[in-house]
Amino acid sequence: MVLAAVSGGLDSMCLLHMLYHGGFTVAAAHYNHGLRGREAERDQAFVRRYCQGLGIPFYTEAGDVAALARKAGAGIEETARRARYAFLYRTAAEIGASKIATAHTADDNVETVLMNLTRGAGTNGLAGIPPVRGIVIRPLLAVSRAELIAYAKAHGLSHVEDSTNQTDAYTRNRIRHRVIPELKEINPALCAAVANMTELLRADARYLDGLAADFLKEWSGGEVIRIPAAAMKALALPVKSRVVYQMMEKMGLRPDKAVIGGVLDLLAGGRPSGRLSLGGGWTACREYEDLLFKKETVSKADVTPVQVPINGSVSIPELGLVLECRKVFEKNSEKQNTFLFQSEAICGNITARTRCPGDHIVLSGRNGTKSLKKLFIDEKIPRGVRDRILVLADEAGVIAVQGFGVHRRCRAEAYENGIIKITIEERGT
Repeated sequence: MVLAAVSGGLDSMCLLHMLYHGGFTVAAAHYNHGLRGREAERDQAFVRRYCQGLGIPFYTEAGDVAALARKAGAGIEETARRARYAFLYRTAAEIGASKIATAHTADDNVETVLMNLTRGAGTNGLAGIPPVRGIVIRPLLAVSRAELIAYAKAHGLSHVEDSTNQTDAYTRNRIRHRVIPELKEINPALCAAVANMTELLRADARYLDGLAADFLKEWSGGEVIRIPAAAMKALALPVKSRVVYQMMEKMGLRPDKAVIGGVLDLLAGGRPSGRLSLGGGWTACREYEDLLFKKETVSKADVTPVQVPINGSVSIPELGLVLECRKVFEKNSEKQNTFLFQSEAICGNITARTRCPGDHIVLSGRNGTKSLKKLFIDEKIPRGVRDRILVLADEAGVIAVQGFGVHRRCRAEAYENGIIKITIEERGT
């Protein structure tokens, strides 16, 4: 049984037609994102009628992606993708489908590579869309959209058009309409060229991932993972970063570029000790010649709020932290344990404390105001850890949260009156 993801567009209708007439046992799944009103209902009805005409089992679900995106503080496109795949995996499990087939094409792969390129992606991002990921297969990944247009014409296959594909409201559409036509002027065989590149990069990524996995096999898991720093330092950087990435996945954590960089900084630093919170109760520690990853049970700390002096330092012994505050006149890059504030946006004194009822923050890259309680729950931070996370506040409210970032209203953007830089250092409790 193959469950085909079918939107009703050209690509997915060709996929369903090929699977059905290719002798596969096939079912169709259609997700209504709730973003296009009657047009989306039209698409859903179109796919349903087509499946009924051929006796193909049809499964559908409607969601409110806009509301989900607001709740998660995420973008519409990413939220839609997650909701759609959650539905596909759920449906596949319910009907016993061994594979989920999606209609990604060679053109989609080019678009994805270019989007990832603009975001500064590494090897994995530039490797594009994987042909297989778990039970998800992409049979059309080597097929161009032009070939599918010819296929649909030859078989008299109808489809529906998503009107949002014609606008440039989304990044992918702008790349599709503006960038790719220019590149095809340079190389008409663009799709084939990118397909060749991504295949080579996937081979490189598989090799590097394998080296990282082999390295991790030498160290036992459990509540404490101890790795000799010298052994990990000897690895090439692409392997080192993958070791941390794979280790975080084993811990059940979502790998994050900033956190991975923080672990590598901890490894490379000359100091014989240091700590970095990874989330989920896990901590990376440098203990002289070893790098440790520990699962810790943390209890609530009774933290006395303290005022943070400008051009001074203050300790918070309950959390094992020392804060250094300086007024600077150039913006350095914001790091894992450094906050940069626009000084003129700070209202009164800055206080260091833990969370209080009613605390809320607006973070860059997230939509809307979010309470700290909701923020911590969404990030799956254990209850015992939430009351040990440092919060900085001025007289107008929260201005920063440790591990999350600075409130949008006071984030350093301009430099006329200087920047307040607060650095957090862990000294142990």
